[in-house]
Amino acid sequence: MGNKLHERNFIYVKDVSKVIESNYENTNDIIITTENTYQLDFIAKTVAEIMNFKGKIKWEGDYDNITNKKINYADEQLINVNHTSIYKGLQET
Repeated sequence: MGNKLHERNFIYVKDVSKVIESNYENTNDIIITTENTYQLDFIAKTVAEIMNFKGKIKWEGDYDNITNKKINYADEQLINVNHTSIYKGLQET
């Protein structure tokens, strides 16, 4: 895997679906996001826990050259979604 310290923004697909349904008539572009970012190390350990994986997670930074990106939350067309927790979303995925 890549660099375990890199952060990513995760959103649950069912939450996105609800936002799309409630904004179906909106003709403007929208950005659907959450304010929560998670280090890849946290995500990998959480998935390992859910899957009852007892092996070692191998990290090699050579494969991940995508730097952390910040989202501009001041955007007028931004829709912030924090409905489903990351743990529950990963459990159901």
